Amino acid sequence: MVPAITLPGSAAGISPPQNDPSAQASQGPRPVSGEAANQLLQKVQRQLDSMNISLSFSSYGKKGDEISVIVTDRDTGKVIREIPPKEIQDLQTKLGDIIGMIFSHSV
Repeated sequence: MVPAITLPGSAAGISPPQNDPSAQASQGPRPVSGEAANQLLQKVQRQLDSMNISLSFSSYGKKGDEISVIVTDRDTGKVIREIPPKEIQDLQTKLGDIIGMIFSHSV
């Protein structure tokens, strides 16, 4: 079982009540200090070490502005999961091409 990782601010009672979905939707992302982000990153890294997996980040798309996460097994080097999957990455690129063709022609 994977233990829960508490995000900064949620332990201090800053997070909205769980029974009020409108409060959750309106809050949005909170800025995190460098130290808090570093502590969170260390917690995540310890958890990954205990599971014997590694994460790597890759960019894709024509401009390289999209990011994918690759989860691999450390022992075998086998890719466990890629988020988003390669098929979705390719589909997103092709849809961008199609949208470009549709809107590049003037009437």
